[in-house]
Amino acid sequence: MSEMLTVDGKPVDWNKPPKQTDLALWPRTTSGGKQVKGSARTIAHLCAIDAAARKKFGTGIVVIQAPFNTTVPASAGTHDHDACADMHIPGVNWRTQEKWLRANGYACWYRFPPLFGHHIHGFTLPPQSGVVRTDDFRDLGVTVGKYVDGGSTLFGVQTTSSQITDYYHHAFGLKNQHGEGTDEAWHPPVIGATIFDYAAFARSKAKPVWKPKDVKSNLAIVQQQFQIAAGLRKGKRIRTNGVGWIQNALNVKAGTNLVVNGIVDSATLAAWKKFEIKTGGTGAKSTPDPRSLKKLQIAFRFVGPEAHLPVG
Repeated sequence: MSEMLTVDGKPVDWNKPPKQTDLALWPRTTSGGKQVKGSARTIAHLCAIDAAARKKFGTGIVVIQAPFNTTVPASAGTHDHDACADMHIPGVNWRTQEKWLRANGYACWYRFPPLFGHHIHGFTLPPQSGVVRTDDFRDLGVTVGKYVDGGSTLFGVQTTSSQITDYYHHAFGLKNQHGEGTDEAWHPPVIGATIFDYAAFARSKAKPVWKPKDVKSNLAIVQQQFQIAAGLRKGKRIRTNGVGWIQNALNVKAGTNLVVNGIVDSATLAAWKKFEIKTGGTGAKSTPDPRSLKKLQIAFRFVGPEAHLPVG
């Protein structure tokens, strides 16, 4: 298993995660013994893919060429900066690797002789920032090789062909092979839905900083905390058992990755609203109510009357 390191070689404290544009290290080297460095987002995605590959195939990924590498002329500068890596999953069919990596947010192509040695070339997809894909890396705040985004992060505008555009257009990402739809290998039906969620990954790695006690919590106080977080009421944010139980239940029942800390932070508020919408909730201004708490099977942990929203 691989766990991300800071640039000085220390394990990342996921309770205080680095910005996704900060540099970080993968703890393993490339197949040639070189360091694997990239933005925290890039390295975190490699860690996530590696863990998922071990679960799926029984073996992790092998990085052949890392980001920030300028020693391979055939790569034409695609690896000169962040995001781009060549890899393979030992013992797995090449087309199967390509399909699986694409399904997991890695824009990639199987490269093979005579132009290349066998490998999977690609990059972690950046969050979509608009309609124009070549701006996505620039808007994220990382720099990539000129052929990855057409030069947008290096020169401010697209100056050449773009592999990210080719990927979205189902093309090959090679010189003179940019025809839309020419790459007939499998692509995700909705590519944007596969994009790696760095924030969710960071939350999943964070260690619980607090465990709710097995006592009942006052529902009115918990609702007031949600109202304060939503800007509907003035007051001081406090840690409560009830909020901790809600966070824990959302993680278990709704598949979220909240840090269980007993405090209504922005992630908890967003997760609750999403749960309310999904379950047809009618809680006052999306604050927890007995009906929704019953759906989470934790209503028995709360006592007291419901809180009232401020007038006006």
